Amino acid sequence: RMLMESVDDVRVRAQDLVAAIGTVPAVISVIDSDGQVGSGALPIEKVASAAVRIEPERCSVDDLARQLRGGTPAVVGYTRGDVLHLDTRTISADDIADVAQAVRSALGMEA
Repeated sequence: RMLMESVDDVRVRAQDLVAAIGTVPAVISVIDSDGQVGSGALPIEKVASAAVRIEPERCSVDDLARQLRGGTPAVVGYTRGDVLHLDTRTISADDIADVAQAVRSALGMEA
């Protein structure tokens, strides 16, 4: 179902996630991205998507990614340089609040 969503719907979810995260010690924005569909080491096809781009100010991107993966819920993104990306094609609208709180917590913010 999420694979077939329009990129506009995915982008709205990304904007909702940014709003839910709020003010944190990071530069956060919504960017266009490409997801990969397929199996094994060679994904077969790219799918247009949107992601939340998080550039932490007080920790390394590796520390942020580790904190998110080890949290509850576990949140898995991908890194490029010193930036973490959360592809919102893989985050349901029902999960926005939980993912936002996980990001806030990983960045050292209180509930």
